[in-house]
Amino acid sequence: MSELEYVGKSVLRKDGPDKVTGGAIYTVDVHLPGMLAGRILRSPHPHARILGIDTSRAERVSGVKAGLRAAAGCFRSDGRHAGRRA
Repeated sequence: MSELEYVGKSVLRKDGPDKVTGGAIYTVDVHLPGMLAGRILRSPHPHARILGIDTSRAERVSGVKAGLRAAAGCFRSDGRHAGRRA
């Protein structure tokens, strides 16, 4: 049986020092010119039938570019997303 190269042995990780010292750059750390940030507001009521969403107040806030809502018909009558297979 051949000896295993990594199993049961200490292995130095190339990204280890950057991660533990806070020097690693993650996608959340990248800020490009003109970049927008998004937020998702979920209903606090599971299985609730949402009859409408008014984003006009949020859209009037300084810096807000748009208020997006799910397209009509993206959910089936049983509440599941239309893209899922049952």
